[in-house]
Amino acid sequence: MGALPAVELAHSRVRLCALGHGPIWLPSDQSTYSCSQYRAVLLHKSLAVINCFVRIRKNRQLNLSAAFSALLFGIHPLRVESVAWVTERRDVLSGLFYLLTIYAYLRAANVERTHSRRWLSLACVTYASIAIFKGNSDDAAGHLILLDIYPLRRFKGRVAEWFKPEQRGVWFEKVPFLILACGFALIALSAQRSVGALKTLAQYELPIRLGQTFYGVFGIGKSIFPVQLSPLLRIAAAG
Repeated sequence: MGALPAVELAHSRVRLCALGHGPIWLPSDQSTYSCSQYRAVLLHKSLAVINCFVRIRKNRQLNLSAAFSALLFGIHPLRVESVAWVTERRDVLSGLFYLLTIYAYLRAANVERTHSRRWLSLACVTYASIAIFKGNSDDAAGHLILLDIYPLRRFKGRVAEWFKPEQRGVWFEKVPFLILACGFALIALSAQRSVGALKTLAQYELPIRLGQTFYGVFGIGKSIFPVQLSPLLRIAAAG
């Protein structure tokens, strides 16, 4: 992980660290910094509670699986980094709005059309907020389609029938999310290019790129066996 730029201001005794797309001011004294960590823990526990509500909305009832899912999310070691590191606060905040997006979308699919538009509008707002705190919100739109397949079962019949005219309304609902995803993806790409973070194929060869693409396998394995959770990923300097 690269070092983040920090600026020490002697008179105000604060430190400026880059966080997502905006700065966060961190007091240099330890007591106030501890308060910041407490807020991170509270945010994380809020995520666990919302996770439970999302599970209830998906299952349409309160059951042990919803409570277990929320508990596992709240105490799993993989969540430690995002809570303990203030520079990873973006994970907690983007995760909060991600779950709110899922919850609002599930509500939109189970209410009358008039109220459905309100919940869809709220889902778009929370979806945009994901990218404000963390630039990669493009995969959330795909998750909404997966929700339509299961558990909402909004697509009827075989896969070939999902693209018939009577199913267009389900697809058109995703247009605002796709527009937001494309817009934020272009902004993120421009920002990466402006700071020289993009690597050429000669600097970052294809096998390494493919390995990074399948990095999610690490998360799946460590979700089951949470040991050795600090992989060191090193990119060689261009020579």
